[in-house]
This record gives sequence, C-alpha cells and structure tokens, in this order.
Amino acid sequence: MDSYLQKYKPTLPSLFQDFSIDEELPEEERAFKANELLLIAKRNNEALFLVIGRLLKTIRDNELYLKLDYESFSQYLASEDVSYSRESAYLFIRSYEYLIQHLKLDPDSVGKMNIGRINNMIPVLKKVEEEQGMEEAIRMISDFQSLRHGDFVQKIQETKKNAKPDLYFSQELGKWICSYYEDTTVLHSKGVLAKEGEVA
Repeated sequence: MDSYLQKYKPTLPSLFQDFSIDEELPEEERAFKANELLLIAKRNNEALFLVIGRLLKTIRDNELYLKLDYESFSQYLASEDVSYSRESAYLFIRSYEYLIQHLKLDPDSVGKMNIGRINNMIPVLKKVEEEQGMEEAIRMISDFQSLRHGDFVQKIQETKKNAKPDLYFSQELGKWICSYYEDTTVLHSKGVLAKEGEVA
C-alpha cells in the first residue's frame, strides 16, 4: 500500500515553465521581459522563507507529519524530500511567528529583509519589546534595515544584553581573540599550550 506521501507527492512544474521568454520577441522587448522575470524570481526567492515558516508551523503545530507517516517533526524535517536542519526550520518558523503573527508586520515588507539579519534581530527585538514596548521594537527594525552590514553587526552587539563572547582566530597574531563583556563573562585559563617538541 502506498504511503500518503507517495500518494499525494506533488508533481512540480518545470523550473523554467513560468520564466520562459519568447525568442521571437524583438531584442528590446526580450530585454525588458528578461529583466521583469528576473525581478519576479528574485522577489519570490527572497520572500519564500515566510511561506516556508508558515507551512512548517502548520505541519508542526497540527502534527500533520503523523499523517505523512513520520513519527516526529524532527523525522519529517530530516526526510529526503524536506531536508531542513532543525536550526533552519525553526528560524523560518520563528521569523513567521514573531514578525508576521506577533508584530503583525506586512509580509511583503518582511519578505524583502535578509533572513540572516532577521535571525540576529529577533532576540534583540524581543528584549526591546519587553522593556520598551512593541512600537519601539517595530521602529528599531527600520533602524536596523538602514544600516550597512558592519554597522548592523556592531549595533546588534551594542544592543544585546548578556551577549555571548565573540571568538575568532587572528592569522596576523597567530592567536585566538575573545571579545567579551566584563560584567557577563568569566575567563578561565587553560595554561600554556605546549608546541610540538616543547615541554610546558
């Protein structure tokens, strides 16, 4: 007996079906048509994380994965067809829940945001909302969106309270660099690392 997933597995249209260009068009019209289709594809691609978040939330919250012959939501995510890491899936769900359902932001506007930025913003926005209210959290989204990447990262770090230390390896110094807030971090020394042939 076929499983539900096999029975109802969607037949997807050809990838290029809705993005074909009539080769008979004059060159100028073909240029405008190609540009129009590119912008549609770009827009759809950028906003799909909200659609994915909404659908994953529906499947998780209503335990619909059980009807698809999966024992758990995690098993469903790991399936060959879906193949999302738990981290990615919950990022999509969290983005949809917080920005669309909770803050009631316009999906078209949110769809234009970078998902990496959203991932960094949500914890900060929740903290701001808790302390200063929803309107301030929404205003802060606009501020964050206007920043260049480096300024955005710096602003996120400044805004976070109880932030984790940043750790990276400096090729120039040949050492690990740890940036931390003194009031939230305790450093423990491991001593001196003995190099090959040396005795510590």
